[in-house]
Amino acid sequence: QCMQKAHYAAQEIVRSGKFKLAFNKPFFKEFAVVGTEDIVSLNERLLKQGMIGGFNCDAEYDDVKNTALYCVTEKRTKNEIDTLVSALEVTPS
Repeated sequence: QCMQKAHYAAQEIVRSGKFKLAFNKPFFKEFAVVGTEDIVSLNERLLKQGMIGGFNCDAEYDDVKNTALYCVTEKRTKNEIDTLVSALEVTPS
C-alpha cells in the first residue's frame, strides 16, 4: 500500500504540470519533486490549509532549487492525497 499510494501521489502531483520528479529512479514511499514556487512559501501556504508540506531539500542541499521531498505511507487516504494535490495546484497570489 505504501508504494501504491506514493506512486499515485507522485503521478498526480506531476500531472498538474507544476512539478516534475527530481529523479528518474525507482522509489518506495519517498519521492522528490521540483516546482517553480519557493518551498518555504509553498509549505507556509499548505500549513495555512492544515497540511504539512514536503521536506525542504533546498535547505540541506546546495545543488537543488524549489525541491521538496514527500513521503506517503499506507496511513494516507486517497482523499488526503487528492486534497494535497489540489492544494499544490493552486497558483500563489
